[in-house]
Amino acid sequence: MCGERQLKNPATVNRSHMDNFQELIEIINYKFKNIEILDQAMTHRSYSFEFSNGAVDNERLEFLGDSIIGLCISNEIYHRYPDYPEGKLTLIKSYLASKKFLAELANTIQLGKFIKLGTGEEKTGGRNRITLLANAFEALTGAIFIDGGYSCSCEFLNQFLQPKLDNIGDHVNFQNFKNLLQIHFQKEYGKLPHYIIQEESGPQHEKIYTIAVLFDDNILGTGSDSSKKKASQKAAENALNNLDIL
Repeated sequence: MCGERQLKNPATVNRSHMDNFQELIEIINYKFKNIEILDQAMTHRSYSFEFSNGAVDNERLEFLGDSIIGLCISNEIYHRYPDYPEGKLTLIKSYLASKKFLAELANTIQLGKFIKLGTGEEKTGGRNRITLLANAFEALTGAIFIDGGYSCSCEFLNQFLQPKLDNIGDHVNFQNFKNLLQIHFQKEYGKLPHYIIQEESGPQHEKIYTIAVLFDDNILGTGSDSSKKKASQKAAENALNNLDIL
């Protein structure tokens, strides 16, 4: 049994027993059978290295958690959006599995204050660093998988995913279409498309750039905007639609 999956308000949780992570257990509403695996998940390599106390850091759990998160997300969106093509599912997964999003989830459960850091990492603001927080969230997910199994780790994750999935279109529209196009061509052909400025129009202070994305000298798509970066994204999106990937 995984227990209730409803998060408790961190502000109402008893702050006692910090050393054995009782507060974190209350926040996430998952009771570990083996508290040592949670301790490992919260041990950053800087702590393990600096104090040389034999503590195992969380990098292996982070590796495992990354895979579990990807599988849980893929399974959830595959069944939730049966009509979405692979490209659109990839965009959704890319957003939900991104370091930025996972760091947001880590902040939701105040994970930063439970991470065991070395002195140097602490002084340089590691507790608030996006990558460190995201990695710790992955490690926590990995720890729940080891302790309670796949279903428990997915239940833990899905409580965060559901609110986002209800309005996922608002987020997908801002994803990196260039990155998705690169992933597709790297996977299918082993090389990447490239971008050129096809046209510049308008006065100097209001220029409009038309960008074309090409592969083997064939134009895949075009996009126009006052920003070259945005025009490139529009070109990539246009190419993805032309290729029936989105």
